[in-house]
Amino acid sequence: MRGKKRPQINVDPKTLSRTSLCLLLVLLTLVLGACNPVSDAGTLESDTETAPVETDSPLSSLYPTPAHEELEACLELGGEWDVKGKIGAGCNLPTGDGGKVCQDSEECESLCLADTEEVMKEEAGVLVPDQDRIEQLNSQEDQIRGACSIWQRNFGCSVVVEDGTHQEICID
Repeated sequence: MRGKKRPQINVDPKTLSRTSLCLLLVLLTLVLGACNPVSDAGTLESDTETAPVETDSPLSSLYPTPAHEELEACLELGGEWDVKGKIGAGCNLPTGDGGKVCQDSEECESLCLADTEEVMKEEAGVLVPDQDRIEQLNSQEDQIRGACSIWQRNFGCSVVVEDGTHQEICID
């Protein structure tokens, strides 16, 4: 094989440049075309009046974003659009009785929440129920009071007041 010459391919540099440029333009068109998805109706989503709005949640790719009108209505009512665990994305509206003193969630539009500073402790930078403190408070003769939640949708672990005693609940 040492003595054999390899065949040489002669390529005109202008032809090579044109081919490369065409391939680059095709790739660029495909990439930019993916930035404006087409809806089921065949129109570009950016051309519709109810195009979804972006949310700041890292889970927003898992849940549909609200239509502009839906988000505006939520915000006008004092709500916040958010993602809450298994509940999913939605408008979280304020309650009409938020902050009212209560002894049971039945007295509230949402939950009767215990005083966070009184029944929670910090562990590894996260607030968790302080079981020892909850047991101590529940054993006292005094009737335990809480405050009605300011939000209709609550998420995570909290301590609520039910029938005048503290109880831990976790809402996914």
